[in-house]
Amino acid sequence: MDSGANQELMPAVLERINLDFQAGIHAILHGNTDDRIVLGSETDSRALDLVFGIADHFSRNGYKTALYTPSQGIKELCPAEGASKAIPNANGVNDHFGMMNVITRLLRDANDRWLVIVLHPEALAPRSHDGSPAQGHHLAEFFHWLGKDPIIANGASRLLMVCYTTLPSKLITNCPGYDLIEVPLPLKRERKVFIEKIRGVAKRLCNKAVRLAQGLTNERIADLTSGMTLIGIEKFIKNSALQELEINPQSISQAKSRDICDQSQGTLEICNPEYGLDQVGGLKSLKLYFSKILARFQRGARDVPLGMLLAGSPGSGKSYVAKALAKELGWTFVQLARIRDSLYGQSEERLSRALSVVRQMGHVVLFIDEIDQSLGQRNSGPAGDSGTSARMWAFFMQWMSEQALRGKVLIVAATNRPDLLDAALVDRFDVVIPFIRPGKAELIEIAAILLKRNGRRLGEIKAVSIAEALQDLNLTGRNLETVLVNAGHLADDEASKENQPIRLKHLRQAAQDYIPRQSNAVMEIIELTSLDMCDRKSLLPWNGPEGRLPGVDIPRHLQMFVTKDGGLDKVELVKALNQLRESHYAGRRAA
Repeated sequence: MDSGANQELMPAVLERINLDFQAGIHAILHGNTDDRIVLGSETDSRALDLVFGIADHFSRNGYKTALYTPSQGIKELCPAEGASKAIPNANGVNDHFGMMNVITRLLRDANDRWLVIVLHPEALAPRSHDGSPAQGHHLAEFFHWLGKDPIIANGASRLLMVCYTTLPSKLITNCPGYDLIEVPLPLKRERKVFIEKIRGVAKRLCNKAVRLAQGLTNERIADLTSGMTLIGIEKFIKNSALQELEINPQSISQAKSRDICDQSQGTLEICNPEYGLDQVGGLKSLKLYFSKILARFQRGARDVPLGMLLAGSPGSGKSYVAKALAKELGWTFVQLARIRDSLYGQSEERLSRALSVVRQMGHVVLFIDEIDQSLGQRNSGPAGDSGTSARMWAFFMQWMSEQALRGKVLIVAATNRPDLLDAALVDRFDVVIPFIRPGKAELIEIAAILLKRNGRRLGEIKAVSIAEALQDLNLTGRNLETVLVNAGHLADDEASKENQPIRLKHLRQAAQDYIPRQSNAVMEIIELTSLDMCDRKSLLPWNGPEGRLPGVDIPRHLQMFVTKDGGLDKVELVKALNQLRESHYAGRRAA
């Protein structure tokens, strides 16, 4: 439960471990294992390191606890005495096999109930593609058979492994005698109790109360710190107290960004969007669709999209739209970044860690830019890839199939190269939205927003004159901003003053100066491929739920593929697309 009266605090991870132990099953913890755990009650709580908290819980329930680490060997934990003592007949630290004999003896002890906690099993028996080192493989075999030992399963003692970086050998994790448990981030109730406790600690530390912004309560701080670890919250509150800084929503947001970056090992970046859909120029069809699904998200509908693919040419506003959608939902916007690593297996582990953090955060828009590059394809990868792309692809596909994420996570992926995407990956997305270059009316609307954002103004120019001066350039939104900024510089240079009004001559001069970075053929290939992927007529850029949208132009180069009812002539579109590709790539080969 996440709320309620002064009840006993029983974290979900402890409940699951208790059930496993009763069923004769050992446990392997991964995920948020470096955090604290809150025990006791709301009025009498204690916050301990996860491992020591688990040891404290089981010692209060009649267990003796032994802790084994590869660097320090095995010792008995005595939480009540606040100290440790050696276990009789335990061998030296480097004698791992001797230690395994001690562990076996403890687990088979008929006189005492032992909880044996093994830290860093991933270091003892690592997961490896080319066979673990001999010792690691033998230790994996040992733990595998330990999990299958009927004497231990029918006894009272249990084994608990705690992973901190990755998972151990599959020989262990695939053994039915172990339950693989992902330690979750703290619930709101746990955060609230912890915040109150840490504020008291910080007050004693600094001899003064922690400064809170007006109206900010523990309840509100608990809401704003959703997705943070307890250690992250503790650092933030203590540092604020020591530096005599006020705690407010902005400072909490900054601390949350740092903590999530740390949790994901730098693979997730948080952005706080400052604008909503009202600041998105053009894209009328998309905005109508978003207004409908936003209402469904807010009603808690179960059939809301889990994945959206935004496909189109570079600079057409895909990332801008994704941030605006997060703003409208009131959800955290998180971008997947820096996933790939040169070491074998690390790319997959980094991806796994990032998605684990996202899953636990909840109410998140996960943005994946250039998904064609970040994940690769099913059966291909760069030289020396060693199957990394294929494994990352498969893992992501499996993750996207988790229906429990629906309504809690919205995956928004963007691609400038839809032709490189695997068809099976595209099929995982509930919605594919094509982005094309703006028509005349949209060009005027986007220009007004861009001018305001850049602090520029027009001289005596009619809106229609902007479209007439620029429409032949086939600009994207980003290209349009480049031209407008250049026109502003020309106006300033002419007057030798800053922020001068842009006149028509400046606009025309900037248009003549502009050189597109992509050829028109490449842009057409991207746009036609994006349109071909769209499976809803209402999501075509010139349509809405009721059909054709008034005031929205169909670009001239696309009119030949649009049917009378606003749909697409797929036969003609695919034929033209194939011809464009053949002509473009033939030209590149000849060059």
